[in-house]
Amino acid sequence: MDYIKQLQHLTDTSHASLAQKIGISSTTLNRILAGNHISQQTENKVVDFLHKNIDQAKLFLDETYVGNMDHATEMNISCVFAITSHAFHDFKKIVYPLGWRKGDEVKAAGKDIAMLGDLLSTTKSDELQTFYTKTLTKYNEVAGLQYLCPYILAVMETLETISIERINDLEIVIDTRSEFFADNLTDCQKILATYLPLIGCHVKELKVSSCKSRDLIGLQYADFVANLSTRGSQEILQDAQINPTVTEQNIRDQKLLMISGLHQRTIRHALAAGNTLAVSDGASATIEYLLNDIRQVAYQERFSDDRIYFNKLKQALKLCIDNLPNKNDRQPILSYKGTRFIDLEARACMALHTDLSTIELETEQFNQVKELIDSL
Repeated sequence: MDYIKQLQHLTDTSHASLAQKIGISSTTLNRILAGNHISQQTENKVVDFLHKNIDQAKLFLDETYVGNMDHATEMNISCVFAITSHAFHDFKKIVYPLGWRKGDEVKAAGKDIAMLGDLLSTTKSDELQTFYTKTLTKYNEVAGLQYLCPYILAVMETLETISIERINDLEIVIDTRSEFFADNLTDCQKILATYLPLIGCHVKELKVSSCKSRDLIGLQYADFVANLSTRGSQEILQDAQINPTVTEQNIRDQKLLMISGLHQRTIRHALAAGNTLAVSDGASATIEYLLNDIRQVAYQERFSDDRIYFNKLKQALKLCIDNLPNKNDRQPILSYKGTRFIDLEARACMALHTDLSTIELETEQFNQVKELIDSL
């Protein structure tokens, strides 16, 4: 392993700070950078640090539907995490013995399972980590991102599994689908840029894009992983080091709620900023009225420097949210009661997509919430 090259890419802070993060002295770090011999214990510390702190990485995603493609409701999404540009060299050499150029594509569909397993087992390396995530084909809970939402979940769960602390440059590439649009990919990028630091993964430069698999070997590798994940036995997947990202349903619901909240926060609140709610003199004490009012205040508060009203805003939001139905057949994640502001906000914004005009609060509680809003 080229410790020197990798560490040099991560020395944007002082040597003393970098040495402290690794758990070694500045003198030892200087010896490493000078190419001198180091002990096994020091080497283990450096290896562990470099596994969690990466200069450049690419994450390739592709999907395979479970069952008939036209009627499928579930799919497996492969996530191939590569940290070097030549990580797919062996795969390309075997699949394209006469050489490869853009446009050439061998698909995994219909190929012998044992052959696919042998191929991926042969081409696995320390520079590649491969995962797959079981998801629905779309999630209607996040309006506008229902087709991209499964891929966002897969990225979240994969990076959580890898437990990386820092990536200087991360590019996420998804196999192109007709349902993807440039604005959706931009929204996806904004959501992930906000979410990743929340799980301790700090990315300096992040890019999310889609591409035709015939133009990238990494996506073709992801196609083989996705296909094998739906057809291969556990033993075959283990030999190929293809690992599932296991997430309990309540945790998945929490992530869906988080995606919805971030989508509302980063995208939709800008639209609400210039809108004023027309209120008649005899406005009824409905949750809908209050949530719209709170949403406008939330937008203003988000761009405030002091955020002195945050706790009052959260309290007002929670008083409304607690009166929403706990279960909803069309939006089951509303049954998840998060305590963070972003969770409450997500539930509020999702609730506004439904008819809330018939849900009224007791006069005393309505006045309590309204006073909180008016005091902001």
